[in-house]
Amino acid sequence: MKFKSYISLALATVVAGTAIGAYAASGAISTGEVEDNLKPMLFSAAYEGYLPKDWYKAEKLQASMTRKDAAYLAVYTLSKASGTATDWIDYKTDLTDSNDPILSRAVDLGLMSADQSLKFNGTKYVTQQEMAVMMTKIAMKLGVYQKPTATLTYKDQKSIATWAKESVQYISQQKWDVWVKDGKFEPTKAITTGRAIALSDQLLASFGVYPAGLAVDSGKTFDVEGFKVPLPTATALEISVTPEKHVKLYFSGTIKNRSVYTYKNVEQQLIDVLDSNPKVSFTARAALISTIASSWDATTQTYNFSKDQYIRLDNGQLSTAKPDANAMLVKAGNALNIEIIQ
Repeated sequence: MKFKSYISLALATVVAGTAIGAYAASGAISTGEVEDNLKPMLFSAAYEGYLPKDWYKAEKLQASMTRKDAAYLAVYTLSKASGTATDWIDYKTDLTDSNDPILSRAVDLGLMSADQSLKFNGTKYVTQQEMAVMMTKIAMKLGVYQKPTATLTYKDQKSIATWAKESVQYISQQKWDVWVKDGKFEPTKAITTGRAIALSDQLLASFGVYPAGLAVDSGKTFDVEGFKVPLPTATALEISVTPEKHVKLYFSGTIKNRSVYTYKNVEQQLIDVLDSNPKVSFTARAALISTIASSWDATTQTYNFSKDQYIRLDNGQLSTAKPDANAMLVKAGNALNIEIIQ
C-alpha cells in the first residue's frame, strides 16, 4: 500500500535535492532544566499522544536525539498529519544494521537516508540543521511546503551547510526556531529530543492538524495556596480549596474544546495554573497531561478515569497509593477532578 496525504491546503509543493545523511554529532546529554520556551509545545505534543510517552521524561527531553529516534519522530509526525496509521505506510528497504520497519519507512519516504551499504547508523546523533531538513521534507511530503524568501540573519549562518541552507531558511521563516539564543542557530550542534518534538509540534499546529498553543492570558490572577489562578470569569475550571488547604481543580466538559469563557482550552488553563507553582515539576505536569489524554474516550466524548491515581509533584511518579510526598490526586470518574496535596 502507498502513503496518501489527506491534508488539503492550497500551498505549492517544491521538491528539493537535500537529504539527511548519516552524520555524527558530538552532542552529549544536556544538563539543567527543560527549556521554558519549549514547554507549551511539549505539553501540546504530549496531549496529542502521537509520540512514545517515555519521551517526555526530563532526562530524555534534554538528551541529544539519535537517528533512530529521529526516524520515529519523522514517521509518527507524518502519520499524525496525514491521518494514515504507521502500519499502512509501505516500505521496501531492508537495512543491514536494523530490522526496525520504522527506520525502513523513514528511508523509503525520503525523510532520512542510509549509507551505501544500507546501514542506518541509528545510534549517531542528529544535528540541528539536519532536523531542519527533516522537517522540510515532511512539509514537502504533505504538499504544504513553499520555498522560503526570508534572508537568514543568524550570526553563525556561514556555518550552515549548503545542502541545509534552504531548510534552515524555511523553519526560520516559519518561526519554528524557538531555541535560538544570542542570534545563533548552531547548525552542527546535536538537537535535543525536546527541541525536535517542539519543531514537530509547530509543524503540525502550523498546518492545522491540531490547535496551536496560545499566549498566556493577560488578565488578572490571584494567589491560591501558592498557585496563580485566573479570575473566575476567565476560566472554565472550577477552583476551590478544601479545609485541609488542598487546591481542587474541577472540569466536567470536553477538554479539547475551547472554553466559552476564554480563547484557551481547559488543558491550557490547567497547565497555566500548575506552571505557576515551582513545586510542580515539568515531569509531573507531563505525567498529568499523559494521564488525561489516555483517559479520554473520543467515541463518547467523555473521560473515563477508572481509578484514583496520585502523581508526585517532584518527579511525576504515578501510584494508586498516596505517596509520602506532595502529590496531585486525579480522582476516578467521568470528570477532570484533581486535588493538589502540598
